Amino acid sequence: MTLKPLSGCLTRKLVIFTHKITLFLPKILINSPSKRLIFGLVFLSLISIIGLDYLAYKQGKQAYFFSSRAASLKTSPPSLFEEIFTSLEKLGLPKSSLQHHLDKQRVLHLLINLPDKNYSTLAPKLKHSLSQNSKRKIKIEAHQLGTTQYYLWTITGEKDTASLLFQLNRPKPSPLPQKLITSKQLSSKNKVAIIIDDLGNSLQAIDAICNLGFPVTVSILPYSLFAPETAQIAHQHGLEILLHLPLEPLPGNHPNNNSLLTPNGGMITAQMKEPEIIAFIDDALRQVPHVVGVNNHQGSLITANPKIMKIILLELQKRGLFFVDSRTTSQSVAYQMARSLGLPTTYRKIFLDNEVNSAQIKDQLVKLLQRGRREGWAVAIGHPWAETLSVLKENRHLFSAYDCQPVFVSELVH
Repeated sequence: MTLKPLSGCLTRKLVIFTHKITLFLPKILINSPSKRLIFGLVFLSLISIIGLDYLAYKQGKQAYFFSSRAASLKTSPPSLFEEIFTSLEKLGLPKSSLQHHLDKQRVLHLLINLPDKNYSTLAPKLKHSLSQNSKRKIKIEAHQLGTTQYYLWTITGEKDTASLLFQLNRPKPSPLPQKLITSKQLSSKNKVAIIIDDLGNSLQAIDAICNLGFPVTVSILPYSLFAPETAQIAHQHGLEILLHLPLEPLPGNHPNNNSLLTPNGGMITAQMKEPEIIAFIDDALRQVPHVVGVNNHQGSLITANPKIMKIILLELQKRGLFFVDSRTTSQSVAYQMARSLGLPTTYRKIFLDNEVNSAQIKDQLVKLLQRGRREGWAVAIGHPWAETLSVLKENRHLFSAYDCQPVFVSELVH
């Protein structure tokens, strides 16, 4: 606050105060020259007293006239985000050194790389600093992936939420075990790709996927709670990342799948205009780093709409991304339209887990490998169910048994 507005406020108060005094003074007092002199001196004294009180207020000393105003001008307490950045800076981590992102739901995401010994020193101090507010909740989860240790802090305040992912060392670029990628597989012309959809709501799934031991493409929902963290871990462990773009389904389709949409139900709808569609894609891509392509989440209504699909595909083409048609409807025009536009594309042939049953998931995996061997390539989509990931891990030997090489889906776009 500047001096000018305060001075104006002071002047107005003095005028009002003087006016009130004159209402109680007899007319004779105002009309008498000697009395006017006395009144003037009293008035000047009041100005001096109030002026000195104002100076005391400005210097942070005890003030009387301005004390109530000073109380009302106290600054509000710092926000959760400000406290986090301030605390980290005091612990030797300035904001400029951190990867941070504020998503559409105003959740702050921070990725922090630290040596193990530094985290051991920092963690208790940071927790103590952020726990001063009794209404704040801090949840810490530990995740071990190979030689890399992660700690995920979820901090919930009265109004804001923050997610801090501490990575204690960096893994090697390629974690794929050599025992699985045999010379026979490398020379095979039959290629199969597996996409795991609907990631971003938990880090448990990405832990398991990183340990499968063969190339897997992960597709992450924008605005999911841990979208940036999931993408970062997947990227650092050599996995391929897609944006799982939410598109409007036909009425009544996917009745039990609403929880997998963005928290506010956000998706590209048939009512959207072109600028809205482009803005949605732009914002969704900002939520998920390291994306190389896109596949659709639901979308039985939109993928059958040539006008809207053309807008989407042209936007992806501008950004150098490919498109995988999840084929959630037999009426989809997405794959053929992408081909006609010259956009690299492919489509799903097999769903692994429409039925979440280990025996049926294994049967679907075998069908994928059979089609891969028969047709030269095949793409399957699964979900991060414990049953799906367990079947994939336990049946890695089937790739070589069916003479199929597991690859990222980017190797099958054309």
